[in-house]
Amino acid sequence: MFHTADISEHKEYTSKGFQILLTSLALIVSVGVMISWFTGNLQMLSILPGGATMKFNTALVFFLASINTAIILSDKKALQNIFVVFSILSILIGSFTLLEYAFTLNVGIDNLFVKDNLSIVNSGMMSPATAICSILIGIGFLGFSTANKKLQFIGRAANVIIFSISILAIVSYVLTIPLEEKTTLFSSMAIHTAILFFFFSIFLAMYNYGSFYLKVVKARYGLSKTAIELLPKTLFFTAIVVNMMFIGIYLDLFDANFGVFTGTLILVSMYAYILSFNIERKLRKSNDATFKKYTYTINNSVIKAKKEIKYTNELFRFKENVTDNELMNKLFSELNLEISSEEFDTIWNTLNAGKTWSGNIKKRGLKLDANLVCTTIIPYKNSKGALIEFFVTKRQTV
Repeated sequence: MFHTADISEHKEYTSKGFQILLTSLALIVSVGVMISWFTGNLQMLSILPGGATMKFNTALVFFLASINTAIILSDKKALQNIFVVFSILSILIGSFTLLEYAFTLNVGIDNLFVKDNLSIVNSGMMSPATAICSILIGIGFLGFSTANKKLQFIGRAANVIIFSISILAIVSYVLTIPLEEKTTLFSSMAIHTAILFFFFSIFLAMYNYGSFYLKVVKARYGLSKTAIELLPKTLFFTAIVVNMMFIGIYLDLFDANFGVFTGTLILVSMYAYILSFNIERKLRKSNDATFKKYTYTINNSVIKAKKEIKYTNELFRFKENVTDNELMNKLFSELNLEISSEEFDTIWNTLNAGKTWSGNIKKRGLKLDANLVCTTIIPYKNSKGALIEFFVTKRQTV
């Protein structure tokens, strides 16, 4: 339903217990926070004393994400439209919030369900970091509903960014960095918001076939060799990020401690992205080489079996002024086969319906059952529904 590769292929990488735990935890926390905004239960809104509160819209995003996680686990096609709608809603919530920050607007979504009387500024607004993660988690989920490789790659990149932002927020709480010393990006992200985003990024990585988790954590594709090859690139990007960090500290744009950890996590995310991209490129080359070998084998098999397989593209062409009888008679004449009028009607009706016909047909001029030929005819139609060619296989029965 949501994967180009089947979910069963990932059992060795995933834990069903973790999946159920995440779904349950996100559902309990999101519903609990939404109810707490109506009841005024501050303990649920802000776990740490004096910490930021989880906004109502943030809880709504986690509620949508928990339902999407349950849909993925159920793998029911009937729920796919709901899955896509919930993913888009998460993107819209985050996008409208970022627009409010960027243009100092009030589109009315922050206090749509309940009034936030606890925040002095930006009442009801989730932090910019939370809004970004809301957009990215929607994109990450949409990666399951498409077979487009580019969109799947964007989904994997979104997971890495969510992971990095959530880790950064968690580290800032562990180091007890005061809210006033954090950048505006993280100033109002609650600790339980960061933790849930962190676990969702891991979940999406575990289920995404081309993810960094599957390729690097499981160390299947020569991690040490790849790391050595990427060393010049990593050193170059490290130098740039470190210099930008020192410039920011010098200009007093952020606190030194916060700047150090921000720079570190940016580098970790960058390394993960570069490493994952390089491994994916190598894997694609390996798959291309394997495909060429299979193609060579199949082509040789067809050539060796040319006495039993007859491809009629060049021998048989359809024309608008040719009757059905003439079409079929020419086909079976080319194949050196003989059929009765009853057999003709049956075969033609099957092929004309676009279905494959398979059965035994007598060789022309031979009446013994021992000389029956096992024949399969595959019809091909164009976009207008008209037959354009046949693919026929013949095998002598014994």
